[in-house]
Amino acid sequence: MYKVFRHGGRLPLFFGLTLSTLSCSTEPPSREKVEVVPDTHSEGEVWYRDSDEDGWGRSGASRRATTTPEGYTDVPGDCDDDDPSVHPNADEALNGRDDDCDGVTDPAPR
Repeated sequence: MYKVFRHGGRLPLFFGLTLSTLSCSTEPPSREKVEVVPDTHSEGEVWYRDSDEDGWGRSGASRRATTTPEGYTDVPGDCDDDDPSVHPNADEALNGRDDDCDGVTDPAPR
């Protein structure tokens, strides 16, 4: 037995692509190719979630909108969005963590 879920229109995929669904049936899945087309329905700028409100957002948490959504920023790159003292413009401190999001924790003194 196959479970079938009916979807109309387009299903969103990653990277602004959509999947067109043509029909549903109770038959086993076939080896037909699926058409992937660019999503032309997304409008607006990309905004990044800024949970700690430091002006830097998480690169992996974004959405599109024509105006700034509450709790979002247009600047990505925050590597710890729970701590407002950690962001790409922060000074690195000798504290066992990457304060400036450069991928290096407490670099050796020069």
